[in-house]
Amino acid sequence: MKLKNLFTAGLSLAVVFTAAKYLTFSNQKNQVKELLQTKQCPECNFSNANLKGLDLQGVNLQGANLEGANLSGAKLTNANLKNANLNRANLTGADLGCAGITFNLEANEKEANMDFNVTAVPQQNNPENAVVGFNMKATDRGATMRFNLMGCADFSNASLQEAKMPDGTIHP
Repeated sequence: MKLKNLFTAGLSLAVVFTAAKYLTFSNQKNQVKELLQTKQCPECNFSNANLKGLDLQGVNLQGANLEGANLSGAKLTNANLKNANLNRANLTGADLGCAGITFNLEANEKEANMDFNVTAVPQQNNPENAVVGFNMKATDRGATMRFNLMGCADFSNASLQEAKMPDGTIHP
């Protein structure tokens, strides 16, 4: 009799855990659908969600939990990710909407070198990486101008610990 009760209890627990997992998945699926329609889901829970390749341009995910989420290949131009938890999220190949443009000119008495570079993801912690940013440096040998065009996803105060960045590097 005790074995039968133990088996029934174990089976009941398995059903409860399976149902809880399914309800969480179902709720996330509904939240994703709503996010795509309204572009609004602040403080939503998308932990471990598969958002791969989705067009999330201009979405409001301020304070959302995206820990472990798969955002690879997602379009995040103008996305509001302020205070979001992106720990261990996969952002490989994600389009953050950043367009950093650099123009360098170096010259001396004998020669001049000039280069022009457009990067998809400007360097982190750089003053020209703000939504609209500009930086110019000049010396007697040359000048450098850098600026970022509008469109970068806003990661202000977001947590990116161990997140896989668009270029494949792991954020510290």
